[in-house]
Amino acid sequence: MKRRSFLLGAGAATLLAGSGRACTQETYRVVSLGRTSAGGDTWGTGVNDSGQVAGYGTQPGSSYFDHALLWSWDAKGVYVQKDLGTFGGRQSWASNINNLGQCVGTAQTKGGYNRAFLWNGSKLVDISGRNYTQGHGINNIGQATFDLEGRPAVWKAGKWSYLSGMGYPYAINDNSIAVGSTSGTGADQAAIWRNGQRELLPVLYPERPHSAARSINKSDIATGHVQVPYVNSSGETSWVQCPVIWKGGGVNALPLLDGDIRGFGFGINDGEQVVGTSSNPSRQHAFIWDAANGTRDLNDLISATDRYDPDTGLGWVLQSARGISNNGYITGNGRLNGVRHGFLLIPPGG
Repeated sequence: MKRRSFLLGAGAATLLAGSGRACTQETYRVVSLGRTSAGGDTWGTGVNDSGQVAGYGTQPGSSYFDHALLWSWDAKGVYVQKDLGTFGGRQSWASNINNLGQCVGTAQTKGGYNRAFLWNGSKLVDISGRNYTQGHGINNIGQATFDLEGRPAVWKAGKWSYLSGMGYPYAINDNSIAVGSTSGTGADQAAIWRNGQRELLPVLYPERPHSAARSINKSDIATGHVQVPYVNSSGETSWVQCPVIWKGGGVNALPLLDGDIRGFGFGINDGEQVVGTSSNPSRQHAFIWDAANGTRDLNDLISATDRYDPDTGLGWVLQSARGISNNGYITGNGRLNGVRHGFLLIPPGG
């Protein structure tokens, strides 16, 4: 069966482990993030080592809008959803969470302006003091990243400073190294900020630099996507996204799931496990990749009773994995009984 439909530039990169290795099968337990209090959809965007999930959910009404949400276990072992609110406006979104339970994201003011926030465990903190800002990443020493109309910045303990260049710093690790993408260049390219200075990350095809880095671990290994050419059955070529990792100064493509043509890497942990999404025109599935097992469909790693049954229309289709903790918790979104839900995957023994 054909595993990859895209072409790699000669000498540009290595295609990392795929189906050629024996895979270790695991069974994750699926916890639904449920619906919002108004009955809307939910999305998980980040997860920490305690299994807390940051994300957002729709609030149906006269018009749809989103609120930042936080899910945590209570003292009785019940997974509880908390609405983090806004700065007086209609909408907010949480983008990530650290092991201290602090969340970063974006919330609207009464005037409808976006402002980057930090959830400190009891309230939203305006970390920029500026309109037109968006919160992105947070590490375990309390540094948070945001951008002001495409100008990257980092915050800690009430103070913030700009990073060099223009860009979106989507994630930051405990070494204070941020990754994301450039902005305002016409072809945004994956970037890394070391000591506040921006460097472009390599791509597979220099003539097509469109790319972004979405997560970085303690070893300064990052994941994200680049673009590669895809040739369809009619011989027509188009550009599609390909999940990658950046390591040791190079870029390595990750295999897609069987039959798929595009994908994104969204999360990487300190064990170098990558999660993301892999798709073709008829389906989208969440994946996990590691060097020992290659790329695996997360839908194959949950119990048969949880998995979607096309005959009944019941069960889970895990569509996109957005974050993975160092101890293996995974969050993202999919469909449960045909309805969109966020999820938390608990690894075996978790």
